Amino acid sequence: MNKKLTFLVILSILILINLNFGQRPPFKAPFNPDSLQIAHKNILQNTGYETQKLKWNLKNTIGTSLILSCGILAYFLDDKADENYSRYLKTGDLQKMDKFYKNTKKYDRYKGLSYIGI
Repeated sequence: MNKKLTFLVILSILILINLNFGQRPPFKAPFNPDSLQIAHKNILQNTGYETQKLKWNLKNTIGTSLILSCGILAYFLDDKADENYSRYLKTGDLQKMDKFYKNTKKYDRYKGLSYIGI
């Protein structure tokens, strides 16, 4: 159980780090060894790129965070449902069996809803 959680945390950190460093458009400078002139002066005056990059990163970071949180929630709800079901199978008291079975159904329903969020 702890290995799965550790894997999810490391994966989410790597994804968020990747999104925060934004993708820059490729720049191919013309190869002209005889000239020291600036070939693309408009690149030096690129005013809107930083704000565009920030908006893109914010949208993707929020989306990725939402997906990861739904995935982690589904993992914990699945674990909770499995725990209740194993208790349901082990107990001999009818009232406790009914309680554990209802809890299992409830957590499985919530797990299904969190999978929709993924």
